[in-house]
Amino acid sequence: MSWYSRTPTVSWRRAALAALAEPFGDPQVGGVCGRIGINPATAGSIGRAEGLFWRYDQALKAAEARLGGVVSAQGSIYAVRRHLCAPVPPGVSDDFIMSVRAVAQGYRLAFAPGAQAHEEVTERAADEMARRIRSTEMGWRGLMSVKGLMNPFRTGLYGWQLFSHKFLRRMMPLFLLLMLIGSLVLSGQGWFYAAFAVLQVAGYGAALAAWFIPPLRRLPLVGKAMFFVMTNIAMALGVLNYWRGVRSSLWQPVRDKG
Repeated sequence: MSWYSRTPTVSWRRAALAALAEPFGDPQVGGVCGRIGINPATAGSIGRAEGLFWRYDQALKAAEARLGGVVSAQGSIYAVRRHLCAPVPPGVSDDFIMSVRAVAQGYRLAFAPGAQAHEEVTERAADEMARRIRSTEMGWRGLMSVKGLMNPFRTGLYGWQLFSHKFLRRMMPLFLLLMLIGSLVLSGQGWFYAAFAVLQVAGYGAALAAWFIPPLRRLPLVGKAMFFVMTNIAMALGVLNYWRGVRSSLWQPVRDKG
């Protein structure tokens, strides 16, 4: 398998462009997104954890495609018909807004798993955290600008897909906090609640320790726990920044090998 570098942080498979173009043979397809992964040969603990996330995300996209179309594209590898493109307003994720605009104009988004890209992920946790905060803030602003698309009476099944994939997902930090509080409150009501509370506290404690002691990230599950907690805290801070009026307009990639 051969690859070429599209940017300093992204590599495309040689056949990716042809695979990305193929679904456009269907006139109802307005945009196509490819498959993203992490190169295990160069990935560290954060990169491997993100690779697991991308496998989950690509499985979601494949399922969405079987239901009629994916929710949105990711910037590393996607394409949109030229006549559907328009200037992107400042402060929003351009990949999200450009791809969902195709849906708003009556087209659907296809998934091309043969169009593969590899990303490099920094092992500098603070930089990755900052990137995710900025990404969530800009993504949430983009979602709010097209919130009418989440109405299933207007967009059918796509409305529910967009709501669950993009809105509810960013509510996960709140749900996790409520689950932790509920578990602690109920911990005296039986062994199940007590064990569930202990597992959560232990998981968050391991994630916190791994943040300050990087070698701990090499332990089984600890690196993934840190990535999970970091991702959800970043989502919470990103949404909070949006409501505080913070507006990021300059994208500065930090996805390097670090």
